[in-house]
Amino acid sequence: MCKGTTIDIIEKGCKIAKDAGLGVHLTIMVGYPWETKADAMRTYELAKKLLDKGLADMLQATVVIAYPGTPLYTQAVDNDWLRFKPGEWEKFDMTRPVFKFPDMEPADVMKICNDIYGAFMTPKFMLRQVTQIRDWDDFTFLFKAGQAVVGHLMDFKRDKK
Repeated sequence: MCKGTTIDIIEKGCKIAKDAGLGVHLTIMVGYPWETKADAMRTYELAKKLLDKGLADMLQATVVIAYPGTPLYTQAVDNDWLRFKPGEWEKFDMTRPVFKFPDMEPADVMKICNDIYGAFMTPKFMLRQVTQIRDWDDFTFLFKAGQAVVGHLMDFKRDKK
């Protein structure tokens, strides 16, 4: 998205934030029209690495949507990147990819998005979360976060064509 962000910058930023005592929440988007499967898998691997190393505490993953009035939407229309016709707005709801991809099917994008949420499911990450429980509020927060992750994983299991 022309932000000039690199993996090195992301890792350094996460480390600086953690060293300062801040919690790091990653927001990851998958399914850009120029994104290849290899690109998406590198994103997944980075998320997993940041969680495993303790440089991130939480994450969310969503499917990229091009909304009318945005530069991405204009590009998508101009380049015939959309899978759906303008006006079929009920399909622009983040439960399915709206773009065509160079080497992925919509199901591939949804699986990668689901896999990113699954990056939480490592023994190392879960053990770190449990060992950081200090009081009842920490426990209830972790329990609610776990429920949210399971809910998101279930969202991605729905078969949307």
